[in-house]
Amino acid sequence: MNDLINLMRKCHVSMPREFVLLARGIGMVEETGRKLDPTFNAVEVCKPLMMKVIRKKLTPLNFIDYIKKNIIETEHVLKNIPLTITKTLYKLEEGQIKIKVEYEGLERIGNKLSIAIILAALIMGSSMIMTTDNGIFLLKFPYLGVLGFIIIAILALFLVVSILKDRII
Repeated sequence: MNDLINLMRKCHVSMPREFVLLARGIGMVEETGRKLDPTFNAVEVCKPLMMKVIRKKLTPLNFIDYIKKNIIETEHVLKNIPLTITKTLYKLEEGQIKIKVEYEGLERIGNKLSIAIILAALIMGSSMIMTTDNGIFLLKFPYLGVLGFIIIAILALFLVVSILKDRII
């Protein structure tokens, strides 16, 4: 349940308050039931009651009442659909339709990709330096090559922490 709530928060999905309260109540009933009887299944116990409520809500009379209440609005929408479709197709033919897509987080993805490319370049450069026999040596390895790998390790650590932080939030 916590995973579902975290995923909903991450994707900016909101649920009606009544649904959340109902889910919370069922969760508490199931938790209490399992403490008393490990084989307890709240869904199986509530299923007959849920089916009764669903049958009551989805009766043809309720559907007819809904149609009666919304007939004028439905008629208005149905009446305007052909005109709306025609206008949309005309604008499409004329090239007047613009689609705007916004993706939140694209900048962070670009930054992470840039760091990954820099890391790849540093790995290649440090590896090439490690194969040389010139320059200052540190523990029998070229100093610049070792320094490059230290920088790579630090940047890679920051990149991994940043990726994991985004997945958790």
